[in-house]
Amino acid sequence: AVGGWGEGFGCRCWRKRVGSEMLGFLTSVFGIGNRFELHESVKCGRRSNDERVVHAVVMTSTTSTARDSVSVERKSRRGGRRSRRRSRPSESLVVRKEPEENTAKESGSSVEASMSAVFVEMRNVGIEYGSNATRASRVSEKATHALTAAQRLSNSRSMNTRRPNGTAETDNSSGGDHDSGSESSGRLVILLEFLLGLGLSIEDCGKIVRRRPQLLRLRIPTSTDPYLDFLKNAPLNMKERQIRRVIRHAPQIFSKKIHEFNPRLEFLRDDLSIDGEELAAVVAQRPHVLWMSIANVKRSVNWLESELGLDSKETRKSMVSAPGLFLERVSTLPLCVEWIKTELHLETKQELHDFVVTFPKVFMYNREVSLQQRVNYLKNKLKLTNATIAQIARNAPVTFEKSVARDLKTTVASLQQWKLGLDAESLNALVMQAPKVFDTKFEARLKFLRDEIGLDGDQIVHVIRAFPGTLLLSVDRSLKPKWEFLKTAYGGSVDDLMANPTFFQSSLEKTLLPRFAYVCMHAERTSLSQLSQGTDAEFCASLGDRCSLQDYEKFEKEGAWMMVYTPVL
Repeated sequence: AVGGWGEGFGCRCWRKRVGSEMLGFLTSVFGIGNRFELHESVKCGRRSNDERVVHAVVMTSTTSTARDSVSVERKSRRGGRRSRRRSRPSESLVVRKEPEENTAKESGSSVEASMSAVFVEMRNVGIEYGSNATRASRVSEKATHALTAAQRLSNSRSMNTRRPNGTAETDNSSGGDHDSGSESSGRLVILLEFLLGLGLSIEDCGKIVRRRPQLLRLRIPTSTDPYLDFLKNAPLNMKERQIRRVIRHAPQIFSKKIHEFNPRLEFLRDDLSIDGEELAAVVAQRPHVLWMSIANVKRSVNWLESELGLDSKETRKSMVSAPGLFLERVSTLPLCVEWIKTELHLETKQELHDFVVTFPKVFMYNREVSLQQRVNYLKNKLKLTNATIAQIARNAPVTFEKSVARDLKTTVASLQQWKLGLDAESLNALVMQAPKVFDTKFEARLKFLRDEIGLDGDQIVHVIRAFPGTLLLSVDRSLKPKWEFLKTAYGGSVDDLMANPTFFQSSLEKTLLPRFAYVCMHAERTSLSQLSQGTDAEFCASLGDRCSLQDYEKFEKEGAWMMVYTPVL
């Protein structure tokens, strides 16, 4: 209904009920006498910053009010009476429109709650409609959906008959719907102001109220301040962003007993040596550890150490990296290990040990859904062999954490664009030698070969197939210095690189520079393949009687070759 400043306040589509409530809100907050006063001030170009925000608030709250005028009633009835249980998304719902006169009485608090919360949030983030209309509209849309869900819950009959712990209580009164609705709307405003004060967004507030509607029964700040003080002070000393994360992911913390938190923290500090910033980080990622089962954690730790051979430091590191392990039942751990053996083809105890230490998050994922989806894509779509899957698991287990659509498919498409991995055989060979390819942004390496060195498409394919690890090397720390050595110090060209496509595999400091310096100091001449390939013994043998392995090792150890290092680089 609100298409713009000039049309919005004079539009006949504006419902009279909503317009009067809106005008009351604007009058109380901004001191605007009537809609024509605001309309004329805008028309004359005298918009203030507050008025710009009002426009975004008006757009949001109008939609929210229209939605709040619809009541949700469950279809299921028991014994002819309406069920008082909370309705769930999976249950059948019927939406019916309330009569205009009944809705008008209850919509005032709804509009005020929605508009106040949206206004506070938009002022906090500094959004002004006049300066950034797109962003304001996007935030308004998100806020509308979140607050609408929260408002429906707060006004529902089932919410008004629930205790703070979520259990239902009997409501024998036949009337009082209007009073209970007003009371719940007031509680919603208080709760929203509290959550916004913590720095949470409007969208987060709507999700929290929808997930934990019993929070509307909290006595703020009497019931909430002790929990916030506990998180802010020792031993946690959490930062504001960490506290926001705790409330966002575990709002039920306000229904727990604070005195039960300390034994869990003492266990983490004394038994697992998790303290200081690490302790705060663990609680921020998984607030549920504050009320976890200590006995279950002890059983999990004992199982990891006895079955997989983890020591105390490795167990601690795994727990800190994947706090979800604290909440896993010990009965699920053997099932996960069995899945690793079957799908990732890691058989030995040492391989399982290394995989879990490197990628402890494997216990936190849904193996049958998320992890299996990635493995199936690698096996069935890309035709990777079991040996290649095992190679990825040993060297790049984070690959199984990547999204199929956003990461794996994008990597394959990029390889095919550069004419790499066009068939299953070449892709298997590439991934076998460079298993981290799915976790690397290799386009910069390929562009360096094309733009800086001057290789064409076929030459790039030749180099990569000879040594796929080229895709993983750093441009600044590896590729560029080696190419400068080949071009400047050795006096080579692209033809020399094509004759020795594995050149980039050699270490500059351990192989190329010492050998080149030794050859130069002894007035010798050797090929690029002799400099870059083979062991030191093979290099000395290629020079014949003029060089012995003992003399070369002594030369390398004394560091005389370092005189060549600075001029080359």
